[in-house]
Amino acid sequence: MQEDALKELHKRLAERLLERIKEKDVKETVDTINSLIEEEVVNEKKKNGNKEVKRARLPYENQEGKFVLNFRMVASGINGKTNQPFTQKPDIFDHNVERWDNTKKIWGDSIIRVTFIPHAYNNPAIGIGCSLWLKSVQVKTWVEGSSGVDNYTKVEPGQEKEVPF
Repeated sequence: MQEDALKELHKRLAERLLERIKEKDVKETVDTINSLIEEEVVNEKKKNGNKEVKRARLPYENQEGKFVLNFRMVASGINGKTNQPFTQKPDIFDHNVERWDNTKKIWGDSIIRVTFIPHAYNNPAIGIGCSLWLKSVQVKTWVEGSSGVDNYTKVEPGQEKEVPF
């Protein structure tokens, strides 16, 4: 796919909600993912004489008419071109488009918007597929949680306590 077309696609896909999305709202994204995969399949079949090709797992699931999109981001590694180590994190913003306070943890049921780039790949071990590369996140509605430590009470070692269930 040409770079201009990818930029345009990225622009159109920029504000999808990361939650269970209704089929009508995600149709364009799913169609784009499927067409990128199909383009790789056609190219591979041209190379290998029309043999069947292995397919990787899709980056989305249809759960009873609602979709779950799976995003990825390589957090660190070695750049293949420069051999230099790198780290990366998505840019995170609040609902006012101000930088997110990283001391706040984002929990389930938060409503977020994401920007991502669909990237087709062909890996002999995994097959042909598409990854959704996460670029940035905007937290529209923040849900705060805890690790559960707040729910404990102090007990003496070896003391039995009645379990409330």
